[in-house]
Formats: sequence, structure tokens, C-alpha cells
Amino acid sequence: MNTQIIYNNKNAEKKKALVEEINGLMGIPSSGLCVLFATEDNFNNPSKPYDDYYSKQGFYMNVDIDGLPHPWPDEVNGIPGRFRKHFIWISKRICADDKIHFTWIYIHELQHLKQSLNNPFLLIVASLFEHLSCWNVREVDIPTEYDCERKAKELAIGIFGEKECISYLSRMKSADAANDRRYSKLLAINIMEEFDVERAVQQHVLMNKADLLDIQKKMCDLSYTKWNIDIEKICSLENAHEAIISAVKKIM
Repeated sequence: MNTQIIYNNKNAEKKKALVEEINGLMGIPSSGLCVLFATEDNFNNPSKPYDDYYSKQGFYMNVDIDGLPHPWPDEVNGIPGRFRKHFIWISKRICADDKIHFTWIYIHELQHLKQSLNNPFLLIVASLFEHLSCWNVREVDIPTEYDCERKAKELAIGIFGEKECISYLSRMKSADAANDRRYSKLLAINIMEEFDVERAVQQHVLMNKADLLDIQKKMCDLSYTKWNIDIEKICSLENAHEAIISAVKKIM
């Protein structure tokens, strides 16, 4: 099925030229993707164990692997396009926001799509990090999330210019004391530095191996996971891409 961009939200439709520019820069696939610019915010999103900052902004799902989150925004129920392989939902609040914040969030979710296209099991492994009690973990500290923020900063600078981008991050930092650390980290990102997200995920597994083994066992005991992740294999193989691909198996 061809890629479908659904402008349910009129504010997003007014940004259609910007959306098309971003889609071109990100090189979105011509088929298998549905993007929904929604008329709702997500008030029934499951709480995350570490941070709910993003919960009403947007999400990406590989539908073939994960299905859609449950419960999900009510509006999703009526969208036939959600049955494509990849699905991105952008909230009413973000659609109505200023162009640079809208751009940032949309690029963030598109980068998750690119991660999944490159390695469909990467986000499954990274999701374990959300449960690490030994960290005062914030989403930007998770390698897959940092990668998305890095891409958002890179393209936002390309579209709006560095001065406007840094001004936006500084305004957000001043206005949102609860997320001061997040915006400080975003301001510090050097977009010229190389970042290998698969290698970073592998390194995080190595650093937290014992805790992750314990987390996965508890999740499996409670039937909270569909995946068996061979953490030992991720740690032992040199090639990060092959390690992640070969270490994840569906629980039958």
C-alpha cells in the first residue's frame, strides 16, 4: 500500500509544504507508511515507567512487530491506514504548535521509522532501558531517543537556521523547568559528531547487563513481553547490527 499522509488536523494541513519538505529530507518510503496528524491529544496513553514528557506529542509504531499501543488515542480506531506496516501519530497539540516545535517532533518520530527500517529489532532492545531502576533515566538518555533528537536538531538547523533553532531550545529550557536537563542536553548536541545508534545501544546493554537480565526475567515471568532478547549474545558479538538482529526472537 502506498504511503498515506492524513491531514485530519487543519493546523497540520496549513503546514503541508513544511511536511513535504521534511518528508523529502528524511527520505520516507513510498509505501507501507501511514502518518496521522490528529484532531485529538492522547489522554489514554499508558504511563511510562521513566517519563511521560512525550506521551501526548506523538508516537511511531512498527505495526507488524508491535501492533499499535493499547490503549491508543481513540481517533486511531477509525483510520484504515493504521494497518500499514509503519504508523506515525502526531497529536493535536503538536499540530497547533509553532513550526519549529512541530518540525522537531515530526522529525523525531520519522527518525524512529528510519531506525526500524534499518534494524527492526533495535527499538525492542532499547525499550528495556525504560525499566532500568538504577538510572535517573530520562528519555533523551536512551540511545535511540538521543539519535532522534540529534536528527531533529540537525534538520531543524537546516530548515530554520542555527540561530533560530538555538533560540527555540533556549526558550523551551526557560519555560519548562521540569525538563531543564533535557533541553540542556539538546543544546549541547554536536550535530557534526558521528553517532552510531546500534553501537550505542549495544554499549548500554554491556553497561547494564546484570540489571537488564533481571528486568527481562521479571517481564517474562509476568508475561509482559512478546520477545526473548539474548542479552549475552548482544554483549558477545562484535558487529552491533548483527548482534541485535540475531539476539531477538519472538516468544511463541
